[in-house]
Amino acid sequence: DWLSPAPRQRLQELEAARINKKGELVVTSSVHRSLRQNVEDCLERVKQMCIVADAPPLETTPETKA
Repeated sequence: DWLSPAPRQRLQELEAARINKKGELVVTSSVHRSLRQNVEDCLERVKQMCIVADAPPLETTPETKA
């Protein structure tokens, strides 16, 4: 597994709508006419999802709750 357990769990929580019944993360793109560019776009999206999932969650303080 290329993603450690904590970020994997957070990714599953953040992207639950993109995970199918088999547990696969499904990312699609039709931004470009080129298949290659769409694949690159999907890979960039997955990269960003992993970066967000690996970042420590923001702590809430009494000021931010209001």
